[in-house]
Amino acid sequence: MLNMMRLDLLGTKSFWVRIALTMLVPFALLLSDQLYFVIFIMAYFMMDAVYLIFQAEEKGDLNLLYMTLPLTRRIIVASRFVLAVAAMFLGLILGILLMYIGSALLYGRTIIFQHSFVPSFDMVVLTACVTIVYCAIVNLFTMPTLLKMGFARGKVIGFYGPALAMYGVIVIYVIAILNSDAVFDFTMSTSAWITGNIALSSSILLSIAALFFAASYLLSQRVFERRDF
Repeated sequence: MLNMMRLDLLGTKSFWVRIALTMLVPFALLLSDQLYFVIFIMAYFMMDAVYLIFQAEEKGDLNLLYMTLPLTRRIIVASRFVLAVAAMFLGLILGILLMYIGSALLYGRTIIFQHSFVPSFDMVVLTACVTIVYCAIVNLFTMPTLLKMGFARGKVIGFYGPALAMYGVIVIYVIAILNSDAVFDFTMSTSAWITGNIALSSSILLSIAALFFAASYLLSQRVFERRDF
């Protein structure tokens, strides 16, 4: 599987400059005073970069090459799944480090406005858990679709479609909070319970993420096994 992962990473070599430029976005967010969002963006962008493997594969018709090598389809799926999850966790670590460094360097300084952000350990843990759940949901839609359809057809159905749907749900929920006292009270009480029970709420979130990742992996194996080349 390590050899397959190495092949996939080499296949994305032409995208490395684009990936590096994309990673500048979290650095730009340091100028805001809500640095928890840096954790989310860094993890999401790192996992998203792995999906460029499918674009490189389709551009070079690499699947036909892989089928001639001593590789099984299960190994191909497993390697890409591991790369996506590993990239997400690497993004989490880098995002957390960047957040703490940014907070230490900017605290008390005035750049556009005065920075006063001080990270809370509980909120860092909660942000990381919420990010993992979000990435797991994205992976559930994206990975199986790209494996089944390829990048050209699958990116709209498996990536942009679910992303827009999730953003739409968030916007609708925010509007509901602003216009409904019942939704507002429910949100406040739920938030208070979550922040008051970080260990339990984090465990629940990680369990949900594990279920999504497991479903994504099993579905990915199934659809790629049936794909014709």
